[in-house]
Amino acid sequence: MTEQIFFLGAGASREAGIPTQKELWEKIQDKYYNTGDQKIREILDFAVYLNFAEPKDKVQINTAELLTLMDLTLEQNSAMGRYGEKDLRQIREALVAVICDILEGAVKKERYGVLADFCHQLTHEDSIISLNYDTVMDHVIMDCQGAVDYGFPFELMDGGGCFSPKQDWKPILLKPHGSLNWLYCPRCNHLYLLVSSMEKDTALGMKCRRDQHPLSRVIVTPSYHKRFLVPQLHDVWRRCFEAINRAQVIYFIGYSFPPGDVHIIHLIKRAVLAGGQCPEIYVISPDSDGAVFKSCENIFSSFHYYQASFHDYFYGRM
Repeated sequence: MTEQIFFLGAGASREAGIPTQKELWEKIQDKYYNTGDQKIREILDFAVYLNFAEPKDKVQINTAELLTLMDLTLEQNSAMGRYGEKDLRQIREALVAVICDILEGAVKKERYGVLADFCHQLTHEDSIISLNYDTVMDHVIMDCQGAVDYGFPFELMDGGGCFSPKQDWKPILLKPHGSLNWLYCPRCNHLYLLVSSMEKDTALGMKCRRDQHPLSRVIVTPSYHKRFLVPQLHDVWRRCFEAINRAQVIYFIGYSFPPGDVHIIHLIKRAVLAGGQCPEIYVISPDSDGAVFKSCENIFSSFHYYQASFHDYFYGRM
């Protein structure tokens, strides 16, 4: 059988209602106007200040660039005007929290159709590499197949052990940027899988059962200055390398090849070159302005390109 990899970008999760990176800032502003949350107000005020605008102005921000500017400032132990290290850390923490909140609240299960049908046709030769840290595909795979292989061992947060697969194999879902349902103890390096029935607010206050240290989410934020500090992520990246190295066909679905993901391009090129064979490459994206096609021309010598949503491509060609 043909070994295939399906790279899933934001466009794949969008099938279930998740906003893309470009839509996030608008969602953040909308959330403030709907809730009046003062932590979000602080994020908006900082963005206005950063763009040299007047206090009452409304500015457009790329959240990846905003996170990158804060990360670089923090790494250099410097300040951003009147915003010092403590201020920046608080704003960054609030921004990550609101992004997670928006992603969790945006899921529309009634739109799982194409993702569920896609999941049902997976074989043991297939691997999924999701570049999203939302849990849409996680839940679809759990519902369809009963279990998932994340590339490393985990413990359920409720102590329930492991899920039971509906067949003798578990679909491989590798998430090199982390996942909203992974909780990590920075003291003992233990990682838990958060079951879907738990409320978000409860999860954020949870502690490690081994040493009672507060747990944190495992997500690599959409910054151009990415840091991979959780040990289990290194296992995921190794599994990604091995899967790409063996792959005969690679599909990029709803992935825009953003500049901040140079780590992913580096991984793909190293793995393919180490394998000695060039896989057949398919790129599926709505790509309204042709930017994805141009990016692919700079990365691959040849590829099959389909300007379509995953829904239309899946039901029309797969």
